[in-house]
Amino acid sequence: MKRRLNLDIPQNNTFLLTRDILAAVDHLIGLKFGMGDLDDMNHLKNKYIHSVADLLQDQFGLALVRLENMVRGTICGAIRHKLIPTPQSLIRDIHPSHYGRIFPIDTTEGINVGLIGSLAIHVRIGHWRSLESPFYKISKRSTGVRMLYISPGRDEYNMVHLRSIFPFQYFSIEASLIPFIEHNNANRALMSSNMRCQAVSLSCSEKCIVRTGLEQQADLDSGSLAIAEREGRVVYTNTNTIILAGNGDILSILLVIYQRSNKNTCILQKPQVPRGKCIKKGQILADGAATVGGKLALGKNILVAYIPWEGYNSEDAVLISKRLVYKDIYNSFHIRKYEIQTHVTSQGPEKVINEIPHLEAHLLRNLDKNGIVMLGYWVEAGDILVSKLTPQVMKESLYAPKDRLLRAILGIQTQKEKLSSQSIQLGCPGPDMSLGKSNMNLRIGV
Repeated sequence: MKRRLNLDIPQNNTFLLTRDILAAVDHLIGLKFGMGDLDDMNHLKNKYIHSVADLLQDQFGLALVRLENMVRGTICGAIRHKLIPTPQSLIRDIHPSHYGRIFPIDTTEGINVGLIGSLAIHVRIGHWRSLESPFYKISKRSTGVRMLYISPGRDEYNMVHLRSIFPFQYFSIEASLIPFIEHNNANRALMSSNMRCQAVSLSCSEKCIVRTGLEQQADLDSGSLAIAEREGRVVYTNTNTIILAGNGDILSILLVIYQRSNKNTCILQKPQVPRGKCIKKGQILADGAATVGGKLALGKNILVAYIPWEGYNSEDAVLISKRLVYKDIYNSFHIRKYEIQTHVTSQGPEKVINEIPHLEAHLLRNLDKNGIVMLGYWVEAGDILVSKLTPQVMKESLYAPKDRLLRAILGIQTQKEKLSSQSIQLGCPGPDMSLGKSNMNLRIGV
């Protein structure tokens, strides 16, 4: 801002001064008479990075607004519209300031296309929450080469020659892991980048033969590996723990075993060091779910036959061998979480029982006496995890004749209950791995 208004203000001054207002008014008057240029909304110098704290603050504010609307609707007894504005689909073009900071091709699909991008591999966040990209400074007066981190606002004011430090400097991390992506067109590069983000870890990982060389660094930055914090000797190792001994101290490293990710995939670490081996600081102790030897391993190296049909084409149907299915080549583990709650309705409380009338017995074979599935039992699609009955009100015409007679003569209220149990979805078989009966959370390993 001070460069835009030609002000000389120290950076530690965060207050609005009188000369700031006068300089802003003078600048606006000059724009009215054609002096100067308008700010570009797509330029990165006019934007800043939202941190995790800012995003949490926004979500907390939305929750408070929704709570306020719900309380107002309950008290007033009227239906009110939500006060939260609906985001609209706005398309942004590629700006020259994106070079080396935002990958121009990779973006999300749907209404947010063009609005959400991926950072380049060498970008960093500056002091004022701006994206800074490294460049080599080349000067005629100096024979050496010095690397500088340039913010978007300094591109047009920098009078020295700059050059990139890496040919793939403008690529994102997911795009830089795709071999020969520079030979693809923009549409195929976008599709391959999104498919790389959607890949899941297999039950038996395998390193790729054709790679770009950034697989190991990408895996180290992801945090999925177990790294030795100091040197020592491995005195004990199993699937859960690795114990190091060195300098008279013993360090116990706990490994991640069968944890659920936010995409329902399986997170685990596999030890790669034998007992008695000497370890250096920074050495890999355990691989992640999608790593082999500390390098990213997604997919399999299979033999592919490419047959063109009346010319070279690459977007038609693909035929696969049955052996890929029979030999479980592309099998992966998934962990799903099922939640169910019981409420007290106006017709009475909901019940969790193990006996439900008019329901086949084999669907209830895995339930205990409380109506909750037992730990370690194998469940199939359609099996009930928690059997719950909800009372409901029925119309007079739906009652049986005997129920109508009891209501008319004796005044007995007959209550009907509706089945509202939690069951396994189609295509999700697996053993019940853990069970929390306090809040009825179920985790199923597939």
